[in-house]
Amino acid sequence: NFTKKNLEDQKIVNSKMITLNNFFKDIDYKNKKILLKSDTQGFEMEVLKGAEDVIDCISVIQIELDFMKFYNNQSSAEDIIIYLYTKNFSLRGFTYPPGLNEFGEILSSDFIFYNNRLKIGL
Repeated sequence: NFTKKNLEDQKIVNSKMITLNNFFKDIDYKNKKILLKSDTQGFEMEVLKGAEDVIDCISVIQIELDFMKFYNNQSSAEDIIIYLYTKNFSLRGFTYPPGLNEFGEILSSDFIFYNNRLKIGL
């Protein structure tokens, strides 16, 4: 039923944003296993770029990526995957079920990336 929802702006709400760099600034995150789950409706690249200082300490990233452009200034799934590869993350899986349209085409899915620098031990 997801694909039957109206994805146009329903209401615009201004909210305060903080980068992950600033969020983790006062937290002792070294030597911890960190899972970053991101479902930010087309804002994924900005979230990742806001984590530049801490991304090496993130063990696993689960991020929703779209195969179609739904939002203004949205990065493509390919751009996000390439960006994470440059940060030494490898794609390890997908969540199921993906979002499908009425023709059975995959619209989006959560992608799971592991940090190649860390021994995750999952």
